Amino acid sequence: MPEEDRPIFLGGFVRAEKVLDLRVKDPQYGLSVTPAEFISLLEKEGVDMTGYSLEAEFSRDATTNRMHIGSHNVWQYFTASMRLGRKQEAEAGAQPMRLMDVVKNSGFDVIKFTENTTNYYTTSYLLLKGGTLPDGKTADIAIAGGKIAAVEANISGEARETINVSGRLVSPPFVDPHFHMDATLSYGTPRINATGTLLEGIALWNELKPIQTVEEIEKRAIDYCDWAASMGLLAIRSHVDTSDEHGMKGVEALLSVRDKVKDYLDLQLVAFPQDGLYRAPAAKECTIRALDMGVDVVGGIPHFERTMEDGRRSVTELCEIAAERGLMIDLHCDESDDPHSRHIEQLVYETQRLGLGGRAAGSHLTSMHSMDNYFVSKLLPLMAEAGVAAIANPLINITLQGRHDTYPKRRGMTRVPEMLKYGIRVGLGQDCV
Repeated sequence: MPEEDRPIFLGGFVRAEKVLDLRVKDPQYGLSVTPAEFISLLEKEGVDMTGYSLEAEFSRDATTNRMHIGSHNVWQYFTASMRLGRKQEAEAGAQPMRLMDVVKNSGFDVIKFTENTTNYYTTSYLLLKGGTLPDGKTADIAIAGGKIAAVEANISGEARETINVSGRLVSPPFVDPHFHMDATLSYGTPRINATGTLLEGIALWNELKPIQTVEEIEKRAIDYCDWAASMGLLAIRSHVDTSDEHGMKGVEALLSVRDKVKDYLDLQLVAFPQDGLYRAPAAKECTIRALDMGVDVVGGIPHFERTMEDGRRSVTELCEIAAERGLMIDLHCDESDDPHSRHIEQLVYETQRLGLGGRAAGSHLTSMHSMDNYFVSKLLPLMAEAGVAAIANPLINITLQGRHDTYPKRRGMTRVPEMLKYGIRVGLGQDCV
């Protein structure tokens, strides 16, 4: 490869025929160094940059975007590289380890240093040796600054700590996309659900809301987060009731919990008017207020409104709120055995109309279990086209659904295999503990 065409990773430089790769990140933003900062580092090393031209090349999804020296942060999370064009004969005479020291002294955290195929890591990293990845391959994993820095075979260097995980599965953390943390660990308070039905469970929740305190909700939620983290569950989307002022205690508590657990668990909150956006008098005002307080996602429950038409209108209004605020939307949709409960169809339509694709999800979708196959054959391609995800909650819904059946009793699970065939993104939630 000609010298002028030789690629240089952001933070690296060419020395003779070797490519040296020094990856760094800004401790505040987690960004790679900019081209201007890279030149500054070379000059501090005494490298004569006269006659050299430098440009950054940032790529995402095979689309290349070129930026001039001094551009900053625009594509901060995308793959980045730089090219150092040699206009005259000169040699970058800096010593590799000296350059790494300069980077560290300038306030950057060194992630990786490479010369050809030999890898060096700073002593501040944790090394997991010989883990089995989900695809069956074996690799070492270096962790620096609380983040995975590299997944490669035979990583060398002195680590702060090395753990031999040979023969053990090393996977990404578990994610629970559907939970109700404001009610977690409250079994038996104020009484036990005698029928085990969803309707009695909702009635019980309305008995508990007035008597529980913000502090009680927060303690139970943190206890659950600690328990979840101990099992490898490090990301949770929790709906929080915004039907009335009593529910707003949960909003206050979970916003506090979200901040307290942020160093070890990602908690995402959904403003959820559980008693119906229109059915509950204060639900709309409380939902808007919760979003103003910093709740992340717009929620709803159209099948719980007084009429199908009210349910349809609530889907439209909630989607418009999400679009106006640039938020995601996740609706409890058609958690029913009624095959005519088809609010998911309206959610798909509004997602397409308002450009919410990739930001919209329908949770439960149990009525789809009872819908006729012809209607579903039309619905699922539309879901895929609009970019609406589905969140099933198997454990809870196979327990709650079919309660009005004699025999045969329906299981009430939504159509997960069919959704996957259409390329619909599907998540599995726990719902409650």
